[in-house]
Amino acid sequence: MPRRNTKEIILERALGLFSQRGYAGVSVRDIAAAVGIRESSLYKHFPGKRAIFDAIVEEMRGRYAAAERALRVPQAGEGDLAAAYGEIGLEQLADLCRKMFLHSTRDPYAAQFRKMLTIEQYASPEVMATYREFFLDGPIAFQSELFSRMIAQGYFREGDAKAMALQFYGPIFLLLSRCAGPGDEADCLALLERHVAQFAADHGSGAEK
Repeated sequence: MPRRNTKEIILERALGLFSQRGYAGVSVRDIAAAVGIRESSLYKHFPGKRAIFDAIVEEMRGRYAAAERALRVPQAGEGDLAAAYGEIGLEQLADLCRKMFLHSTRDPYAAQFRKMLTIEQYASPEVMATYREFFLDGPIAFQSELFSRMIAQGYFREGDAKAMALQFYGPIFLLLSRCAGPGDEADCLALLERHVAQFAADHGSGAEK
């Protein structure tokens, strides 16, 4: 395993503290102590606490993208995205949703990141915007555009693409919020699978491509 650099450790420890105490409840001194370095040494890597927070957000963007590539999630810019999703069988789609769901709940960085933004979303307009980008507006915008293309290409029956995106993502968001610990996981995964199957039954056109 490659040795992590100090910057990576700072971000990891800071994220853990932010997800427990909130941004305002953590000082640079607290972060330095968690890393095991002097406060003055931490400033050699980041100018302040806000810079650490912003770096965590950028790190999470990269980690989400890496997870999607590892799980072979169809990506924008890689051919016909609507066809890539439209031609996935129900079993494969459910498995893909399950893997992404488990990444969000089991991966420590992803789980702590979601908790941190949930705690801090009302602290400032900037954090609220980040929360909405990752967990509200961003997913809905992506799925609305995707479903619009899938309707146009005959993979879905005619309908309101944005309403469909809300119908698909809303229950997943709710299940992510509900899945607080290992004891909830099996039930949440079972409900997720049923949700995906029901959504496909409600909106799939059955057209062969």
